[in-house]
Amino acid sequence: MRVLPRLSLALVAAVALIPAASQPARACPPPLPGLSNHIPESGATYPANAALFFWGHSISLDAVTVTVDGNPASFVPTGDAVLTGLGGFAVRIDPTPSLGQVVKVSGNFCTPDVTCEPKSIAFTASAPDTTSPAPVKSLLFNVYDYPDFKSSGGDCQIDSDLAYFLHVDTDAPEAGAAPEVWRVEAFRDAAMQDLAFERSVRAGSMIRFQKLALELQGAEPATAFKFRVTTHDAAGNKGGSWVVSSPCHVRVDPPGTSQWPPDEPMWTAADVHPGGVCDEGGSGGAGGGGSGGAGGSGGTGGSGSGSGGGSGGAGGSGSGGGGGSSGDDGSCAVGVPGGAPSGAAGLGLVVLGWVSRRARRRRNKALNR
Repeated sequence: MRVLPRLSLALVAAVALIPAASQPARACPPPLPGLSNHIPESGATYPANAALFFWGHSISLDAVTVTVDGNPASFVPTGDAVLTGLGGFAVRIDPTPSLGQVVKVSGNFCTPDVTCEPKSIAFTASAPDTTSPAPVKSLLFNVYDYPDFKSSGGDCQIDSDLAYFLHVDTDAPEAGAAPEVWRVEAFRDAAMQDLAFERSVRAGSMIRFQKLALELQGAEPATAFKFRVTTHDAAGNKGGSWVVSSPCHVRVDPPGTSQWPPDEPMWTAADVHPGGVCDEGGSGGAGGGGSGGAGGSGGTGGSGSGSGGGSGGAGGSGSGGGGGSSGDDGSCAVGVPGGAPSGAAGLGLVVLGWVSRRARRRRNKALNR
């Protein structure tokens, strides 16, 4: 019995049940002022030397106090571009708490021109985290050149013509370690000297960069950028990096307009980029591990594509449900912890990948006979 054709038909039926990516325009109501997210959570145990993060809309730390075992302390900016690139506030405590001491943060997080309920957060300091985060194990990106999208101005989106989807694989951090942050850099040249844009995101995110065609400066979408991702953590430790210069998949749709920036599509064997990292018969294009290093000056963050604004930065489309990315490049990061597809779409991707590999292997065997 031939299983492959039946499996392919089943896949087609499953994919047909998945809603189309094109969606009607969505309104974007203004966010409510106040603190929307913070790290650490109240009641947590948290490395004494790790930065604290606060996200929200129209927030300030001017009316917020911090104590260590009841003694007054103060917030100090981290001065770390990777951490401030997450948006919102990234601060350390001065003096640094000792092991077992209780830190209490409380007060009104809103700016003086708005009113919100005071909040209180308490956590216990654990030993300082001095261990570098695990390096990036692998990195790939896909390119989708979709019908042009033009924002209505009230949908919390930006105009875009295409998107780059990055998938990063790292080992999970050890229990009790400081939260990890990925710094994503895009370069226009092979020597990685011409920095096009960069962004900080919480580790575990699926990352999307929405771009206009003019930002490619005449280059083809598949070759316009080389990406580097470096691991960092909230305690200021830095891990290794990974570089990739060629995409896995590329899809170019006919010209037209989109009602909404599409999600990452269901890739097929026809989308595999010749010579790219997923082309079994090509030369690849993956970079590999490296020592990392800054590709340019770090952005100071600001609002992401979600609720940004004021001094608080954005929650909205932040990664892993914890705060917004900097959006230094003017686009947005989509947070899906682990970057794993789910539901029918996830099953379709797995099955389709298996079918594609089987088909390519049979084709290669036939050619070699």
